[in-house]
Amino acid sequence: MSHAPVRLDAGGVRQLARGFTLVEVLCALAIVATISVVSFRLILEASDQYTDTVVRAEASSRMGSALERVATQLREIPVRSGSSPVAPNITAMTETSLSYVDANGTTQSLGLSGTTLTWNDGAGAKELLRDVTALSLRAYDESNAILPASPSAAQRDLVRRIQITMTTTRQGVVETLRTRVFLRALAAGSGS
Repeated sequence: MSHAPVRLDAGGVRQLARGFTLVEVLCALAIVATISVVSFRLILEASDQYTDTVVRAEASSRMGSALERVATQLREIPVRSGSSPVAPNITAMTETSLSYVDANGTTQSLGLSGTTLTWNDGAGAKELLRDVTALSLRAYDESNAILPASPSAAQRDLVRRIQITMTTTRQGVVETLRTRVFLRALAAGSGS
């Protein structure tokens, strides 16, 4: 038969000593350690998800701004003077670049230089967006049929819409945006 440890209080009365055994203390420490590890992993995972969300939101914002700026410029491609039927004043187009002459006679161009999307307005190239891993420009005619990736001069005369697709990669996060631009000067009722 085991006896609980006994201690005497100030008046000499015997009391049972109360405390934890070494096994109980070790079990409690193991439980606390397990809860701490699980909690740390959950916090770390939430932090990583937050970081990915912030990077994705920033990429979407930067890409959206650049894409809107490009779309605004492309909408304003004028009609080539003296063309019959009306044709856009696009001088060159590939899957990753486009050049046209604006209403003032200045050559404007859009293209990818390494991983930087640039716009050249005749006064020099201006950076629109960095970390661009892919750029695709596709042209469509009046019936919405896709034209070749590098249309000939005759095919460029048929362009009525341009689809822009951009992909960026930053901190391991890949984001892609796409829009289709209607050339205003060539739209029905534009007075061209």
